Amino acid sequence: MLLQMLMIMRPAKLSTICLWALMLPTVPLFSQLNSENVDIVKDFDARLLESYKLQVAPRLPDLDTFTKAQEYLVPAHPLHLSYDAPQLRPIGIKSTKPPEPFRGFARLGAGTPNQFWSEGGYYFGSPDKLDGAVSFRHHSGNNNKKRENQRFGNNDLKAKGTLYLPGNMAVSAHAGYSFDQLHYYGYDNAEFSLDREAVKQRYNTLDLGGAFFNTESNSLDINYWIKPRFYHIQDQFSNKENGIHVETGAEKWFSKKHLLRLNVQAQSANYTDTLPQKLNNLAIQPSFTFHSDILKVKAGLNLVSSAEGLSVLPDAEVNLRLIGNGVQVFAGAQGELRQNTMRTMTSYSPWINMRGSTLSNTRYTEYYGGLKGNLGFLEYAGRAGVASAKNLALFQTSFRFIDQKPAITQFTTLYDNANIFFIRGSAQLELFRHLKIVGSFSQNVYDMEAEEKPWGLPATEGNFGAVYSLLPGKASLHSNLYMANDIPFRTASGSRTSTNPLFDLNVGGHYYVLENIGFYLELNNLLNNRRERWLNYPMFGTNFIAGIRARF
Repeated sequence: MLLQMLMIMRPAKLSTICLWALMLPTVPLFSQLNSENVDIVKDFDARLLESYKLQVAPRLPDLDTFTKAQEYLVPAHPLHLSYDAPQLRPIGIKSTKPPEPFRGFARLGAGTPNQFWSEGGYYFGSPDKLDGAVSFRHHSGNNNKKRENQRFGNNDLKAKGTLYLPGNMAVSAHAGYSFDQLHYYGYDNAEFSLDREAVKQRYNTLDLGGAFFNTESNSLDINYWIKPRFYHIQDQFSNKENGIHVETGAEKWFSKKHLLRLNVQAQSANYTDTLPQKLNNLAIQPSFTFHSDILKVKAGLNLVSSAEGLSVLPDAEVNLRLIGNGVQVFAGAQGELRQNTMRTMTSYSPWINMRGSTLSNTRYTEYYGGLKGNLGFLEYAGRAGVASAKNLALFQTSFRFIDQKPAITQFTTLYDNANIFFIRGSAQLELFRHLKIVGSFSQNVYDMEAEEKPWGLPATEGNFGAVYSLLPGKASLHSNLYMANDIPFRTASGSRTSTNPLFDLNVGGHYYVLENIGFYLELNNLLNNRRERWLNYPMFGTNFIAGIRARF
């Protein structure tokens, strides 16, 4: 062991140790020598014997290759995290601000026979705070040279706005005033010549209304609203009417797709001439609509209280999607109580004699089935069915006498019950990007209870049109065709007659020569059809209007 330790030591240290080992035994020996006389026989020569050097190589310990299985126990703790909707933007494309839309427009034109047209409008507002619009329109024409007192003038002024309040609430209001003037030119010009003031009629109408509603469903998925409206109408002969219509309701969504709804409407019309008339209705309309991927079912009622009593009317529909939104079949039943007031009757027949007319309700119920869908390039809807109309308003002739002769043709209302078979359809076709074709058609077959014919009501009507954009946003062409059948009336002698059918073809277009300024042209009644929608009141023949238009 000692030998191994010595061999491991450095050579310098080993030499020192050996030297001391040799010197230590000689110390007592030297002390016995005579220090005065010493003979040196031989020089000391110390040498080390040959030794074996043990080679020790360093060695790393063996690697631990044993695999230990680790088991971690983590308690379950599901996290409910909500993320904002991602904002998707094209990669590498810098977004640019879209061009500002035009907020206003104006048109000014003139044509034959002595027609003048002017209109304009402007939109204002800021997102999520306020929006509104104002507009006006004037259209007049005078064909007095060809038919005495065939002239008119229509004027409208409208304004509306919506104020958005905190808490997803909003309040809106609208106001409108119209001043329409026309003349009873339905008399024989060869036999009578009448002053303009003797046949003039005018209608002044004031409209006011508003609404209070929530803009988004609240935490309970409930929406609610209230919409009051008021109107006042008065004519040349001091006949006048005040009307109030208040609608309020609420709806509740279940699972974001099933809808429970309750709507209440109160309508009141007070008409005054020599004898006042009133018409008051109160309707309560509950319904529930079930939605699934392919089926929608609505079940509801329209309960209306009026002077005639309580009317229980249906409000139901079933809609089945056969091929997505492309092909859908539906069937249903709907009923309502329609008010025949001064306003509705003068809007339908402006040459009516209100002094000989009566305000009344029409109870209308229809049962139908049909087909509808949207194929992308084609959107269509059609239905057929039967309807029951109790107290249906008809418009029969009455005559103002001059020198004990029936002279000026007017119209009054009379009522009768009817069963109606109907077919209705509409379609919108977009063959390619810049061409759009639209059309609607209706056919009614009347079975009257007492009257011989549905006096003053058309049986067939069609409206077809097309719009072609030559330069999108700059130029376009359009065309329209209106069709209607002959309409039955009685003459002054009491015999039955019918007016001529209607074929009214119109074309027009516009072109912007500058960004904001352009021109337009309207060619009307190209077939020169002088059809009388109302007996003895022929329409204008071929006429046109041309002018300038602007946007800003």
